[in-house]
Order: sequence, then structure tokens, then C-alpha cells
Amino acid sequence: MKKIAVLLLFMAIVSCSKDAPKDYVMLKGKVENARSETLTILGKNFRKEIPVDADGSFQDTLKVTDGFHGFNDGTLQSFLYLKNGYDLQLNFDVNDFPASVRFEGDGSVTNNYLNEKLQFIEQEELNNYKAYFELEKEEFDARI
Repeated sequence: MKKIAVLLLFMAIVSCSKDAPKDYVMLKGKVENARSETLTILGKNFRKEIPVDADGSFQDTLKVTDGFHGFNDGTLQSFLYLKNGYDLQLNFDVNDFPASVRFEGDGSVTNNYLNEKLQFIEQEELNNYKAYFELEKEEFDARI
């Protein structure tokens, strides 16, 4: 009988210690040189305006569909990947946007990669892909 009681007690402790997965994203961060009082997060059938404090900090919980979302402060915009369960920190300086965008916490690796990829694609030289076809073979090969 003691073995059964100990076994039941052990099972109760183990079952209570498992954390349920979060069904929301915790998004927080700081906007340096903020020009707006809100930060807007946009996704498929999703829109949330997060108030930005006087010191540029913000924090909110978002129930989202996992995937790509846009964020903007009214004038500047970029993208981020949100997934329920993330505890993500977004920091950027309005005067050095998008180069200053940095993510920390759960989901930061994915989002920092996305930000670097977007900056790479937006380079003016890369946007003019037709100019590559006007190059001599050696210069073309060097750029590629």
C-alpha cells in the first residue's frame, strides 16, 4: 500500500511540474529616438498597436498565428517572425534604421537572420539585377 501511495504522489508531482506551452508571444523592447507613441504589429488578420512610453520602452503580449508579421512606428517599417511561446525583445534606433534593429531572447536567432537578409536584399546594387548582365564575364563572376 505504501508503494502505491508513493507512486501516486510521485506521479502527481511530475504531472504538476510540466509547464504548458505558452499560447502567446511576449514582445518587449526599446525604441531610441522614438517619433511615435505607438508601435504597430501587423499580420494576417492581426493588428495590434503597442503604446511606447516616453523613454521609448514598450511591452505587450500577443496571441498570434505563427509566421511573418510587419512592425512599424508610423514612418519606418520592417518584418519579424512571431511564434507563440517566444519571449522576444526588439530594440532599434529610429535614426539608424534598419541597421540598428536587434532582437534578443527566444526567437532572436530567426529574427536577426531575417533582418540581416532583408538588409542584404535592399542594397541598391543588388536591386538592379539587370546591371549584372551588362558586365564582362570576369567582373560578373567576381560579383556573383
